[in-house]
Amino acid sequence: MEASSDLIVKQSFVLKPEHIRNVFESLNTKIGSIEISTHCEDGINRNFSSTDQLLSYSNPPKSKIQSISLRARSDDHKKSARIVFSNDNWRPIQFEVQGPEDIVIILKDDFINKVVMTKAWYDRFARLDIFWLIYGIGIATFVILLLCIAIGILTSEKPTTDKSIPKEQAMDWLIGMSGVGFLGFVGLLISRLKGKLFPIGTFAWGGAAEKHELLEKVRWTIVIGFIVSFLSGIVATIIVSIA
Repeated sequence: MEASSDLIVKQSFVLKPEHIRNVFESLNTKIGSIEISTHCEDGINRNFSSTDQLLSYSNPPKSKIQSISLRARSDDHKKSARIVFSNDNWRPIQFEVQGPEDIVIILKDDFINKVVMTKAWYDRFARLDIFWLIYGIGIATFVILLLCIAIGILTSEKPTTDKSIPKEQAMDWLIGMSGVGFLGFVGLLISRLKGKLFPIGTFAWGGAAEKHELLEKVRWTIVIGFIVSFLSGIVATIIVSIA
């Protein structure tokens, strides 16, 4: 019986040499010959004939790997599979397979088990959309401000002919829109910084492995610093309340 399966796994990952070798071996054993292609930071697509050749790539910062595609096909064209790892928020890991049902089931289970091993410890934070979170807070605050203005106008005892009211409304609108715009800018800035510190996809060999190790120290410093500050605030609050 012929079957197929398509999956998109939404998780941040750190793809190490042993991971890519395991995926390559699984596809090569169960499907057949494999083509490896990459898309790099400098806009160049680079193709490799083996994992050894891929892992020998220096992966420097200016042309670091952004996505890897492994495409396997049997000699008789009855089995095929494709696995993509990409530094992309929406489709970070993709899996496609076609062939006999037993092969599809085995490869799907094997793929899921291998992908779990690549999951980054900061996965939840990496996939958190900071921009829309902060921008949403700004919009909600602006709506509340408008409601307060509307309620104030409706309950005000001043006559509606007062010429100062339109001017005050214009200032309130200006302040509100400036605040929303500022929060949007801050959200975009923090979102980009988060993307640098907590990337969706990391291909950890060559120059990228060195950068990953450096960022790990920075990440742990940020996380530990936040936890210490948070706990210190709780302790201080408790002490003040007791005193």
